[in-house]
Amino acid sequence: MMRLEPVRNALPVRWWAVLLIYVLAKGLEHGDQTVFAWTDDRVSGHTLKHLVAACAAWPVIAALWRTRRYHHFLESTSQGRAPLGIR
Repeated sequence: MMRLEPVRNALPVRWWAVLLIYVLAKGLEHGDQTVFAWTDDRVSGHTLKHLVAACAAWPVIAALWRTRRYHHFLESTSQGRAPLGIR
């Protein structure tokens, strides 16, 4: 179950966005034949489900981008050093 209060040092992921995107993907999967008919037999709901589900990674990527640790990782790898203290 998701916690209501933030956990210290946790990645600030907008889980509501991940859940919303997942629900949209499941809706496309459920309406597979309807979507296929709406698109004049060109794209199925199953195909769109995969495309939309892949977008659920975006809130996680955005949270990584917002953290200083990730910026440190980018800086250290671009300068040829081992990232995050790994030697």
